[in-house]
Amino acid sequence: MLTNDEYKARLEEVQSVTVTLDDDPINQGLQSINKKIATVQRAKDRIGHLLVESIKNRAECQIILDGKKAEYNIELDHLLATDMDVQAQKSEALRKATANTKMADVVLQMHYAEKDFTTADAYHKCVNQIYANLESVNSNLSRQVSVIQMGISIGEVNGDTFKELFQGRSINVK
Repeated sequence: MLTNDEYKARLEEVQSVTVTLDDDPINQGLQSINKKIATVQRAKDRIGHLLVESIKNRAECQIILDGKKAEYNIELDHLLATDMDVQAQKSEALRKATANTKMADVVLQMHYAEKDFTTADAYHKCVNQIYANLESVNSNLSRQVSVIQMGISIGEVNGDTFKELFQGRSINVK
């Protein structure tokens, strides 16, 4: 299970991931797009690793929470069945409240497990959202390449401009 310091460090890392698309990819050139594609891929690789880690962490917290809930329910049932002070209460709510006071440590452990699961779940959702955003950026970069291709096909981008995009490398454009 991740510690609070580990959550903090990873969230800072995740929140620092930014990629800004070029307003005019034709003027910026393919080198800019290639750099961004490489940047997005590196970020996706790292965020993907954190996403897998968050899935494992969330599952571990869920297992712990389920165990604490089971422990609580077993102890509650035991007190409801055997403890005279609990049985003497007039309503179900009072019996449960009295039982909870007799097993305060179990209630507290369950509360902490719920808190840990909620934190793990929120972290997982955050990492998952950043990964989805990177997928969107990747898709938009692909669209920018398509815009350049369309510009070439309709003559908006001519051979000279295209050569400039490739920084002087010789490319035959029909």
